[in-house]
Amino acid sequence: ERVEGVFTDWKPGSVIWELNERAQGAPVTAAAEVLDLLDRASAVSAETDGAFDVTYRTVGRYWSFAAGNERIASDTEIRAALPHLGFRNVVLDRARSTVRLADAETRIG
Repeated sequence: ERVEGVFTDWKPGSVIWELNERAQGAPVTAAAEVLDLLDRASAVSAETDGAFDVTYRTVGRYWSFAAGNERIASDTEIRAALPHLGFRNVVLDRARSTVRLADAETRIG
């Protein structure tokens, strides 16, 4: 439950959910474990040339697999979201313990 409360991107109140809501443009303070995870995720994104991308939620938020609420993203939604996808939009400042999303449409998850 603790891990979900920190790292889930869909549950209101979780740390990642809060970052997605508040970190566009302005830095948001984050715990060391969050900075560590985002730093490692960004490294894996770079190592895989973006095949793994910590900002998948930027596009993935348009799908739903919840029973009774299934939804597939439209081509228009995908095309509109793709320019905002990219792990380089997650800006970490270790000295200040902050995370900032450089693009207002980018989402972590």
